[in-house]
Amino acid sequence: MRNAPHFIAGIAALLSSTLFTACSSGSSGVVVTVNGQPIREAVVLQHLRQRPESGQILGHLIEETLISQYAAQHHVVVTDAEVAAREAELKAQLPGNKWNAMLSERNLPESGVPTMVRTELLLDKIVANDVRVSPADVKDYYLQHRGSFRGESLSSATPQITAKLQVQQSAQYSLGVMEDLTRQAKIEIHDRQYAELFKAPKVPSGSAAFPMKMQTQ
Repeated sequence: MRNAPHFIAGIAALLSSTLFTACSSGSSGVVVTVNGQPIREAVVLQHLRQRPESGQILGHLIEETLISQYAAQHHVVVTDAEVAAREAELKAQLPGNKWNAMLSERNLPESGVPTMVRTELLLDKIVANDVRVSPADVKDYYLQHRGSFRGESLSSATPQITAKLQVQQSAQYSLGVMEDLTRQAKIEIHDRQYAELFKAPKVPSGSAAFPMKMQTQ
């Protein structure tokens, strides 16, 4: 069983709500386009009302759009049943009031969880072919952490170790995929005030410059 998902961590940076009421994206209502696909002001403001403490709302929406675009192009599908099963798994890890407490603490609406879970599962499937845990990887981990297995043999510990290493590798590959998708995307922000809600990722040395074209009204 995997631990709580990527979206449970990484909620950061308080941001003043006065910024949002001052914003205007023109008659079209488009805040940003991602490879030509618009993200409208109404959607951004809806997410801000739900999670006003997050300074990366626009970044999250852009990431969701990029993952959905890539999944559609490569026929990667996540079913409603898979989303429901994953959500049930997460709730089982946070029994009683812990689930609601987690949502409240991070100001995450229950209605937004399925979208986040679907995005996580899509990304997991996208990187699945790159995640390979070899017997040597398992053995090395076992030898390095033997004390934590309390006399348990390598063979009996292998399923647990394999699952742990798969989660670690998946997280690492996911970060790489998001860097690549973002770096290669054509992202146009149409209102410079909204640019403060999106921090461009650092581009590794030797890589192409981040291809974000800023458009202001």
